[in-house]
Amino acid sequence: MIIDVLKMMFNSSRWEDRFGAINGSILLVKFFYNREEENDPALKYFVWNTFRGEQLSKLLIDSEFRVRNQLGLLLREMISHDIKKGA
Repeated sequence: MIIDVLKMMFNSSRWEDRFGAINGSILLVKFFYNREEENDPALKYFVWNTFRGEQLSKLLIDSEFRVRNQLGLLLREMISHDIKKGA
């Protein structure tokens, strides 16, 4: 359910929603990505296909600088939690 909420927030016209979606994604990756007992393929699909494939290119040219700046923290978490895909 949280992934669906984040998808809606990423597509919002308000920069605050997009900023919040990035922060929510950071927490999701940081605390749930590599947990063995919850090896959820939906989370990995969201991180690498939905976010990286669909949202990243739009957010890199976002009109709000805070949204663009926050992307670096999310990308760092993504790369540090899955080095093979991050490379």
